[in-house]
Amino acid sequence: ILLTNLALRDRRALVSSLRLLSLVHGLNFQAGCRVGRLNYDDFYIPEIAEKIDIRNDYLNWMNSRLHPMSRRESPILFCEYPFLFDPQAKTLLLRCDATRQGECFPDHPVIRTFWEVFHKLSLEQKKLFLKFLTGTDRVPILGMKALKLMIQSTADDSFLPFAHTCITQLDLPKYNTKEKLKYKLLQAVQQSEGFGLV
Repeated sequence: ILLTNLALRDRRALVSSLRLLSLVHGLNFQAGCRVGRLNYDDFYIPEIAEKIDIRNDYLNWMNSRLHPMSRRESPILFCEYPFLFDPQAKTLLLRCDATRQGECFPDHPVIRTFWEVFHKLSLEQKKLFLKFLTGTDRVPILGMKALKLMIQSTADDSFLPFAHTCITQLDLPKYNTKEKLKYKLLQAVQQSEGFGLV
């Protein structure tokens, strides 16, 4: 939730909106990826929407005032809602929004193993994965939810995972061990510069 015009008269609307967003975020975090997740778009309020666009303007406004500080260094300054910039929350959004194709479904062993491996990656490795998947290591302006990750299973586990950056699709071979999946994923991510044929 980003503020277009931060004027004193708008602060009450901003605080109320952030409290509501915090509540929705908390409920979604407790629910994980279960069916009962609340959709942030269900809380669209037209009167506030013309003043608030959290995804873009708030970051620009705060960046212009706190340029020397990174968001991670000072989460308390961001309206006491550090979850807005929480990498785990962004990962959860990406995971919940991921689409599976082929034999891959949410509880498929390959998908579960992929997320287990992904969560144990370092921040630098996650950035490399984002660059591998999308072509850039930057989070989209609309946030991680804007990425509609598709994971498609492939049969031959001698190949590396392959990313289709234009459609945010990951072709993930069915590796038989977690170690092999991690090794092949990191190999693909670290050697993803240039062009190749599938």
